[in-house]
Amino acid sequence: MRIITDHNQHDINEPIGAALGYFDGFHIGHMKIISSVLASSYTPALITFSQRPVDVINGGGTRTKKLMSASDKMEFLKDAGIKYLFIYDFSEEMMATSPEDFVRKYLAENNVRYVCAGYNYTFGAQGRGNTDTLEKLCSTYGIKTDICPPVKCDGLPVSSSLIRNCIQEGNVSFAAKLLGRPFYLKGIVTEGRRIGRTIGFPTANTVVEEGLIVPAWGVYYTVTEVNGRRFRSITNIGNNPTVSGETVTIETHILDFDEDIYGETIKVEFMEFIRQEKKFASLDELKDQLKKDEAFARSR
Repeated sequence: MRIITDHNQHDINEPIGAALGYFDGFHIGHMKIISSVLASSYTPALITFSQRPVDVINGGGTRTKKLMSASDKMEFLKDAGIKYLFIYDFSEEMMATSPEDFVRKYLAENNVRYVCAGYNYTFGAQGRGNTDTLEKLCSTYGIKTDICPPVKCDGLPVSSSLIRNCIQEGNVSFAAKLLGRPFYLKGIVTEGRRIGRTIGFPTANTVVEEGLIVPAWGVYYTVTEVNGRRFRSITNIGNNPTVSGETVTIETHILDFDEDIYGETIKVEFMEFIRQEKKFASLDELKDQLKKDEAFARSR
């Protein structure tokens, strides 16, 4: 997959079919758009931004937590079959670009001959361009357009914001339905206080990339991938009140696994919420609950 960050790099000869949007998480609605591009007769591409436009427009305040890292997005697109990734900085110049100039500079001049976007796609200065505008402007350059209608799941329009809300509430099972796959976090395994090991439940403590969304505090049934191998697991997100923890941690007990993986990157897929985090009266009481959590994971 070729990555292009400069819109003046006009050396693409083959006709391009491009998916348009920010695509945080690549949920089932996004995949309708990407599938349309992949199924077209054009070389498949995606045109997006390195930042979420609304965050830049709102002026550097609280940033929206991301569902997927930039590196994972690139890996996902490469595996999907996208050949060109146009990823632009949402700069002041970009914010001032009119809808007309956007279609000319970022589509027509890059030999884009077909585009597909979601029903609520906006573009150009102050978001003045919508899907009607896109169809009209593209027609002047002979660019074919497809607009995907809303995709619904259990009666709700699928969106990245809905998925973020589900994850923040701990409803990872519904988030998985919206994404079409489990929500996951990748992180480097770091050394913790090793308290879990003393009660027979060693954990892999992971540090994830800053800016990524993290599920609500609690205990989850997860599936952990280690060096290409997959294991059932239970993951606790919280501050471990039973052992007087002071910082928020992500700790995963991997079932039927006892290897030294400090410094390695693991992938933790969140399958189901098991219970709230709570303070137990003793380590023995905590151990009894962890046995129940493990039994829940093994039953899945």
